[in-house]
Amino acid sequence: MIVAAAALMRPDLLYIWVGNTGIRSEPANLIVVGDEGHTKLVQAASRANLSVSFCRLEATGQWGTLDARAIWHGVGVTSYVRLMDAKTDGKRSVLVSLKRDGLEVLKGENTHFICT
Repeated sequence: MIVAAAALMRPDLLYIWVGNTGIRSEPANLIVVGDEGHTKLVQAASRANLSVSFCRLEATGQWGTLDARAIWHGVGVTSYVRLMDAKTDGKRSVLVSLKRDGLEVLKGENTHFICT
């Protein structure tokens, strides 16, 4: 109830709260998916004509991107990822659902992820 009231009065407080609890990722977080999630995200980006880059994380066999934000993650069985168009600095985007267990958000403290 308190969260709902805060969201209505101060949406920026809601964004901070969902970011701190891990429900929503921050721009500097690395979004990591397996092969199935990678295929689904690449297809969605292609259909929407978005420029989204992924890097292969060799040690894990997974894929990472900095061109996405987890909008809803960690609650329920479905996560939602917003793919952000690199050519327009995220002004164009598409929302994609993924299995929760197929998505990981890496959050660094005073660090910058390199994904090339």
